[in-house]
Amino acid sequence: MFLTKHPITGGSALPPLLSVNATRAACGDRGRAWVYERIKTGDFETITDGARRLIVTESILRWLDAKRAEASDTRTTVSP
Repeated sequence: MFLTKHPITGGSALPPLLSVNATRAACGDRGRAWVYERIKTGDFETITDGARRLIVTESILRWLDAKRAEASDTRTTVSP
């Protein structure tokens, strides 16, 4: 099995595809509707295997990177 390593996850390995439920758990127990909204907006890339929808792990990590950068920009541009 191929595994994806990423510095945000502490270098821990993740499978290349995650189910909707596994994605919910990986993103802090978000709801199914939240995951499907990320799919609809194009944040999460998916593939289908028959009737099963799987989320490409790398797309979750890219989304997480973007959110961290966005949070970092907010901290550096806000003056007290």
